Amino acid sequence: SLPTELPSWVKNYVAWHREMRSKYPGASLILDPSAPAVLVRICLGLCGGLHDRLGQLPLDLYLANQTGRVLLILWMRKKAPLPLEEFLVPPEWG
Repeated sequence: SLPTELPSWVKNYVAWHREMRSKYPGASLILDPSAPAVLVRICLGLCGGLHDRLGQLPLDLYLANQTGRVLLILWMRKKAPLPLEEFLVPPEWG
């Protein structure tokens, strides 16, 4: 049977991530030398289908946890960042 809750490392990472985002709001996460390093998942336009967009996120989360980095997602269209929800809609071509 499948587990009914998240593994403890995921819960711990989410709590730590929330704490770091609160401690280093906005650009200070990048600009403050005492802030933790970051791992950024980037899409600069054509991001493919839903699997292309989300398929690597479990690995990204694991790597961020193992390396003590804050995971950030930067997905853009037409050179402007958009809300994550915009990328969860299937593309027009498929």
